[in-house]
Amino acid sequence: MEYPLNEDKSQYEAFYAVCGNLSKEHKEKLKELLIEFMDKEVLYKINNIDKYFLVRVSEIKLRKPKEVK
Repeated sequence: MEYPLNEDKSQYEAFYAVCGNLSKEHKEKLKELLIEFMDKEVLYKINNIDKYFLVRVSEIKLRKPKEVK
């Protein structure tokens, strides 16, 4: 997902589904990224798979690409 910060930069976040059980929810800052391990109920059920959890990577700040003319 993209969140515009200004005309030159945007902030992004991504979610990854990981098969397995999560022992506890956890969040950690790694340099400029925020990484969170979240229980599956945060979003939705994936194709009848019961044993999975989510990893959310956010605060990804990138410059917007310049338009090609």
